[in-house]
Amino acid sequence: MGEQIGDSEECYRIAFNSAAIGMCIYSVDGLFLKVNRALCDLIGYSEEELVNMHYLQITHPDDLARNIDTLKQLFAGEISNLILENRYLHKNGSVIWALLGMSIVNGADSKPQYLIGQIQDITSRKKIEEELENAKLEAEKLANTDYLTGIMNRRAFMERFVGELNRARREKYFVSLLLIDIDYFKKINDVYGHLVGDVILQKFTQDLLKSIRPYDFIGRHGGEEFVICLPNTDREQAVMIAERMRRSVEVISIEIKNVDEPIKLTASFGVASPISGLEESIDSLIMQADNAMYKAKSTGRNRVCTSE
Repeated sequence: MGEQIGDSEECYRIAFNSAAIGMCIYSVDGLFLKVNRALCDLIGYSEEELVNMHYLQITHPDDLARNIDTLKQLFAGEISNLILENRYLHKNGSVIWALLGMSIVNGADSKPQYLIGQIQDITSRKKIEEELENAKLEAEKLANTDYLTGIMNRRAFMERFVGELNRARREKYFVSLLLIDIDYFKKINDVYGHLVGDVILQKFTQDLLKSIRPYDFIGRHGGEEFVICLPNTDREQAVMIAERMRRSVEVISIEIKNVDEPIKLTASFGVASPISGLEESIDSLIMQADNAMYKAKSTGRNRVCTSE
């Protein structure tokens, strides 16, 4: 019997030390009591350095609170085994992702005696997941962004505008819409070429972005037309904002290489606000803004008009 126990202990020691994943024994206070070679290789510390270090010393700061809370659940008997993805700090300062498994070993008095931990390196997997997530976000951004100006394209703007209008209906606040068209843009393209036209669109966009408030949002409606949503803004306020933008555009002077004179710009603004209550449709508001902009174009350009 004694030989069997001795054999079991030797088998356990060999298995512990030769395991391909990190293995450790913690005290109930969180101190490393025993660690294997795989864990030392993973974390970058020697066995002598790790023993009597606290596990919190190598745990990423952003994971400390979650670790402590989960351990409390483990000691309280709310969970029987702890399994979670965790970040550790390598001795050289790099971050390691690992799958942490931990269980309590009770003594003869049924009180926690020590904890056994298994730490498996999943850094490569997490990097792949991060790359895939970044690629997904980039694809979504490209799908929602106008390639030339960097602002929302028409589809993305409309999706966000629908949400804003629905929120305005729930919370009972005004929402206004500006439709903006660069005056004589076709002439700019015809005289200077489309590459210059692209530069004009980019510069014009930058000017509009400087003029809007933090909670406003802007999209390219198509060609040289732009659309801006003004949350919590009634018709009178929207006209004032549009007029300020119009004056800002009026002083734009864009110097183009190999073009003798700076290019001056003006723009026509159409303003729309719900006139029959917030239940008015998106299409109705767009049509109002479009009619108002057409009025501005047909009555001299470089002006702000409403549909009424």
